[in-house]
Amino acid sequence: MSSLVKLQSSQITDPMILRQFNDMRNRVRSMALIYERLSLSEDLARIDFGDYVKQLSAALIRGSHHPENCLTTRLKIDNHGLNLDTAIPCGLIVNELMANSLKYAFPPDPGRTHDEIAIGLRACSDGQLVLTVGDNGIGLPPGINLKSTNTMGLQVVDILVDQLNGTLAVDRNRGTCFTIHFREVQLQERT
Repeated sequence: MSSLVKLQSSQITDPMILRQFNDMRNRVRSMALIYERLSLSEDLARIDFGDYVKQLSAALIRGSHHPENCLTTRLKIDNHGLNLDTAIPCGLIVNELMANSLKYAFPPDPGRTHDEIAIGLRACSDGQLVLTVGDNGIGLPPGINLKSTNTMGLQVVDILVDQLNGTLAVDRNRGTCFTIHFREVQLQERT
């Protein structure tokens, strides 16, 4: 699927449409990587989310125009396997937010030397999970409201957080950090 999107996009000359095709290709690749990780796993019901995010973030950085030597990716993911119904929306959330950071958080600036993206997943004592994706970039514009934005990526994040029955908070201090609180999706919770 990703190859078909890439092949089709090779005929596009409009930069805006080409970016939309590349975003779609990244979403497809994000889901395909989950299934690839699952097929290599000894436990076909759970995916090693830390390993998945490590590979996804490396692929997103390779596909971006950000100079790799100026970017640090910090991953702090508890040793927590996620079931497929939870891993897919979480993986897509990470994909969207990291792609946004790579596109918008770090505009060209000769004075910037240390760009950073941090991704975390931890389990709380009450059974909730906390997923964070943040950067030390320029931050979201003040007028952005996640519930009424017209950007596809943030709309996708909002829908996926709802799918997880989670809550989303945004910290705009020192860059942007998205924090999602949720519980692992159980089969009977599907909507």
